[in-house]
Amino acid sequence: MAHNLITQVQQHEETPVSQVPTDIDDYNTEIKMNLRGQLFSITKDDLMALPESILLCLFPNGVFVDMNGNIITNLTEDDIVFVNFSPDCFQYICQVFDTAVHDLQLSEQAGQHQQIYDINDPNILNDKPSIIVLREDLDYYCIPPVAGLDADAMKKIKLFVGEELVKNTKIFDGLGYEPGRQLKPAEQHLLDMLCSSGFKIDGEWGHRSLEPGKTVVFSLALVRLATESSEAPSVEGSPSLKPMSSVSSLSSQPEKRKSRLSTLAHAVSRSGSRGRKEKNSTATKLLLFWRKPARKCWWSDSVLDIDISSLRIKNANGQPLSHSTIKIHIRRVWTLELSVVGIHTKIQYEFYLRHDKYPLIKSNDFFFGIHGLLLNLLLISQAYFWRFKKNDNQVISRICKLVYATLVLFSAGYGLIIHFTYGKRYWIDLLTSLGMAKIFMSVCKNIPQAIYNYNRKSTHGWPIQMVWLDFAGAVFSFSQLFLDAYVAGDIRSIFNNLPKFLLSIEVALADLVFFTQHYFLYYQTDNERFGLSKSFHSYSAILEEDQNFLREHQHDHDHEPFHNIRCTVSPIDKDELQRLLP
Repeated sequence: MAHNLITQVQQHEETPVSQVPTDIDDYNTEIKMNLRGQLFSITKDDLMALPESILLCLFPNGVFVDMNGNIITNLTEDDIVFVNFSPDCFQYICQVFDTAVHDLQLSEQAGQHQQIYDINDPNILNDKPSIIVLREDLDYYCIPPVAGLDADAMKKIKLFVGEELVKNTKIFDGLGYEPGRQLKPAEQHLLDMLCSSGFKIDGEWGHRSLEPGKTVVFSLALVRLATESSEAPSVEGSPSLKPMSSVSSLSSQPEKRKSRLSTLAHAVSRSGSRGRKEKNSTATKLLLFWRKPARKCWWSDSVLDIDISSLRIKNANGQPLSHSTIKIHIRRVWTLELSVVGIHTKIQYEFYLRHDKYPLIKSNDFFFGIHGLLLNLLLISQAYFWRFKKNDNQVISRICKLVYATLVLFSAGYGLIIHFTYGKRYWIDLLTSLGMAKIFMSVCKNIPQAIYNYNRKSTHGWPIQMVWLDFAGAVFSFSQLFLDAYVAGDIRSIFNNLPKFLLSIEVALADLVFFTQHYFLYYQTDNERFGLSKSFHSYSAILEEDQNFLREHQHDHDHEPFHNIRCTVSPIDKDELQRLLP
């Protein structure tokens, strides 16, 4: 019996995957992997930076296992992870990505790209090396050439057929492409998109092999994205890649529901065919496949002439067969993904480790936070620098100062803890904690307002329009969470951003309380006391309303135990108000 392949590999034969920087963080541990008898070493960062479609091939169950199939719960640098994957294919993957990383380092040294990108910024594809990952999983099913074959003979026939299929290394033969024959629209759109993005019409798979013990042919092509505007290449016998028919099984079947890959390819091809007025239109559309692999599955049939003379199979007349025509049914699954090298932030990486997906953060989330910060700074400056205060008692309470000081100390302290114990605690934990603190502060803001309205039995002088805007923001945030969950294909992902989810609910509930107070509980009373709300068209009307508001609220603190506080009203200078207001 053959020796165990794993024991035949010595430690000095370990193949380094990539150059690991010397200042790597402690959490970026080195992982040793045994790929069918060959040892490789790779850092955790480099491994997780690989495309998702490749990671699914390496770890189909999403866990590390040892040689005996046991799950490794606490991975150390001494552990060896067993991976049932072709070592030649993995070496091919490493070479392509190492070349891309090297090109990225050269461009960074030359300062040829910007440092900050939006997640959907098309300039990423121009500044960062991008790799199109095309994977094919081909399952084939053989029809016995004669009746009465035993299992051993059938296994050998399957092996011969697999070896013959491996010899066909043309990528687009799987789509049924032949010069002079038509493809179906979905296949044609996919062909045009790939050829305009860097593939060649006569291109070959970078790796193609027969999976051991299976009737599966695995193929992989890693092609650098062509960033310059180019037309879909044409070759002799294929003028402009005009629509052609597919293989027999495709042309005979009615049009079926399109896969996501076919739909996106159709959109890309249609967009790129409009004279290609915009530079890199097809390449830009490929951002749809960034970190979101799309799959296309279809069936076909084929006939292969196989040499089976070594099997000594006889036909119905008792004569030995040297060659036989083997009919096979083929099921192909293409997986397409775009990988952009060099776009990797620590927070996104932590989110990926925790939720097995990258955060769907959009530019509107960033600008929402910026606009809130600027507005609050404006309001604070009006109180402390412009002296816009209704009375002298409008000061920050001790409790509020204590809360702010606690948040500052907590952020600084927890940040230091994360910095020195990274791997056990993560920056995303600090952000989540601050998000929960934001919810607490929102509660502290809304509850006193509701109690204040209850004590006054009125909402007069209170801008209900701001509450409607606040409620609309909560609804939109909640809707975005559901849309992101729909895009991710997992409704549970709405809980991945727990602070945003809870804040949307809290704000919506608080606004519903305010609506109830304003439109139901105190609406009639306010109309009887103050009349319907009116618009102000002059500064004198504004001043009159402001004075009425001051007279109404000058005794608001009389019920409080601090009787020694004297509520003084600051006079309003009409000329100053007219100067400041537009």
